[in-house]
Amino acid sequence: MFDGLPYDTAAWTEVSAGNTPYDRRGLTSSGPFTLNAGQSVNFNYAIIYSRDTNATPLDTATYDLVRNDVRRVRNWYTTNTNPSCVQWSVGINEPAASQTNISLYPNPASTSLTIEYNPQSVNASYEIMDMTGQVIQQGKMDQNGQTVLSVAPYAAGIYLVRVIDGDQIAYQKFIRE
Repeated sequence: MFDGLPYDTAAWTEVSAGNTPYDRRGLTSSGPFTLNAGQSVNFNYAIIYSRDTNATPLDTATYDLVRNDVRRVRNWYTTNTNPSCVQWSVGINEPAASQTNISLYPNPASTSLTIEYNPQSVNASYEIMDMTGQVIQQGKMDQNGQTVLSVAPYAAGIYLVRVIDGDQIAYQKFIRE
């Protein structure tokens, strides 16, 4: 909304424009373009919120944090890497994701989801996570290579399946329609 750097007091910023600090209202638009009958346009956008509780609003560290967060979201969107653009830290070192083959079908799913995976150990397990990283279902993988789950109780959205088999971890996303 303001093209000046937040720490540059001579630039056009929230404060120099005469706004009450921290009053975050805005209007977005797109175009110009013409849509003919039957045409449609899809827009993808991100509203990025960054916060550094140790920095002041005019601190360059705040601007750098926002810039890095924007890069991370843009990279996630263009590469579609899993599980999401958010960096989660659980305080332990998890094994790196491997190239283990995992298939999910049907995808999108409405009532049931089949995880096709040939376990290498009898302790292979799965976890279903929502996009916040919260585990909403977990269990053991069926040794026959196909584990069928009910996804009917889930709200429509994007979910992540994580298969853990010894030191191998595989991720795959699915859509609950």
